[in-house]
Amino acid sequence: MEAGEVGHWGGDLRAFDERDAVVLVIDEQLGGVFRGTIIYENNPDGPEFEGRIGIGHVLPEPVLGVVDWDDRTVFWVDHDDQTIHRGRLVDENRMEVVALEPGEFAVVNRMILVRR
Repeated sequence: MEAGEVGHWGGDLRAFDERDAVVLVIDEQLGGVFRGTIIYENNPDGPEFEGRIGIGHVLPEPVLGVVDWDDRTVFWVDHDDQTIHRGRLVDENRMEVVALEPGEFAVVNRMILVRR
């Protein structure tokens, strides 16, 4: 992750910093559909996130996604959660993403992911 901000159900609004990490791993893809894992690693001084493994600072979530017919827009959803991600492929190595999760553990964020 190169940059971004997060709004958290606990009341925190903040920029991601060098102690935060977000990694999207694609395990399998067929045409425009894929499955994989998104891993959020939050700064230990920041708020914890809620997911399938509970509440914590490191949160791996299985995802299922699709690349839109325009070959630039990407959507993925958490398998065990309510988070919806929408990405826009800026170039072959960079994606701008927004994420929304409603409910008791609501969170929103925007981030720039860079292929490594």
